[in-house]
Amino acid sequence: MTLTGRAAIGAIHIVVGERSVMLCEAELEQLLAALAGLDDRCAESVADDLVAFRLAGPRIRLLPTERELAVLRRAAALAGRRGDSSVALIELARLCKPTGALA
Repeated sequence: MTLTGRAAIGAIHIVVGERSVMLCEAELEQLLAALAGLDDRCAESVADDLVAFRLAGPRIRLLPTERELAVLRRAAALAGRRGDSSVALIELARLCKPTGALA
């Protein structure tokens, strides 16, 4: 899908640190479902933040703890493997790697 196509259906920008990734609404729903499937209190907290920030607008700026970052990375990787492989979700998983582990 092109950048224009994503914007037309309501893109959501997730910002972690100085990097960001753009997800369409369906990808965000996949991410939320993957977080719910982790059955982890930290995953629930991250999901709550995503839902709350989504209501505030199309830009979600996260300031996750190391544990939240690990949970978000795990959920994004799981969501990216389900159904249609989502490049954006895989990129989000990469974005959530600890500093120095981007290679």
